[in-house]
Amino acid sequence: MQGAVLAAGVLGAFVCTAMGVTLLIIGLRRRSARRIQAQFPPGHLPGYPGGYPPAFPGYPGGGYPPLPPPPHKSGAGLIVAGVVLLAVSALGVVGTVALAAGRSTRLAVGDCFTNEILDKQRWKSKSCGNPEAVLEYAAKVDSRGNCPDGKLDSSSYLSVEHDGLRRCFIPNLLVSHCYSSDHNGETIRAVSCGAGGTVVRITTRLDNTVDTSACPSGARTVTFPQPKRTYCSERVSGII
Repeated sequence: MQGAVLAAGVLGAFVCTAMGVTLLIIGLRRRSARRIQAQFPPGHLPGYPGGYPPAFPGYPGGGYPPLPPPPHKSGAGLIVAGVVLLAVSALGVVGTVALAAGRSTRLAVGDCFTNEILDKQRWKSKSCGNPEAVLEYAAKVDSRGNCPDGKLDSSSYLSVEHDGLRRCFIPNLLVSHCYSSDHNGETIRAVSCGAGGTVVRITTRLDNTVDTSACPSGARTVTFPQPKRTYCSERVSGII
């Protein structure tokens, strides 16, 4: 739907531009023709050539008075119409660009992001297969300001305000990849499994379930109710 709106906006701007340029050219040509006419006023028509008989008695001699040429339109109306259409076209282009820019910042559940969203106002989603895209948009907060687990202070979700609304994110972690805490423990980041400090490796990722029975014995488990997901991890260095 949004793509159709953008296409219609582009097509409308193109049509207005073409019509505006056409009317502007016609108007300028008419104005130019009128100026040429004013510079060269019409003369008298020549008399009859020699050899014609004289006028009948009682009638004045000579030919008929010259007829003035039809007046040329100034073209001012066409020029104004052309300028107006060009202005409308320009506004349409600006509106289409603004709509596209707004569309690029809208979120859809399942979109993945890097930790840059914690520091930047303009968000740009990344492929969820990108190890750096460690945040997945899960939901908006409810009427009480809680994420889907219903916890306000100790929630497993990361909540971030964007466009006047608080958004809830779950970790987007890939199997066999290693992670460490980031942003003072607010989120995590992908690191080398040989990095120092607190590092964990994801051993199992289970989508559409919160059943931890598939995790190995002794593994650290984390579950999320929306979307349903279970992570199993092991410590590489330090603790989760």
